[in-house]
Amino acid sequence: MLVKPISAPPVQDSADRVLVPFGPLSAAQAAQKPMRLNNASVCIYCMTRWCASEQCVAMHRASLWIVCETCDGFDVGCHCMGGVVEAPQALVAEQVFRQLPTTAPVNEDGEFPYYVS
Repeated sequence: MLVKPISAPPVQDSADRVLVPFGPLSAAQAAQKPMRLNNASVCIYCMTRWCASEQCVAMHRASLWIVCETCDGFDVGCHCMGGVVEAPQALVAEQVFRQLPTTAPVNEDGEFPYYVS
């Protein structure tokens, strides 16, 4: 059974370690950088299979990513990369306070509105 995490202040355990409980994350905090080569080994920058370009590696290393504003990370009904998009520093800073929904939106029939069967 999954239990929704709650926000709480950090606490110390018996080993004097500070434990930070898992809580709601902002769009900037939740985004994880995708791999530079996709599942088919194609570079997301130059679209070359098995790319070893130092320029692509450097661009990926310097890139910043946020949760997609169109689908809120659910990767439904848009063209993001697994729920995230590359973003400039200014947009990343704006996303710090954007709270993300816990579940994907559903229509009155209980289905994902963007799902295509």
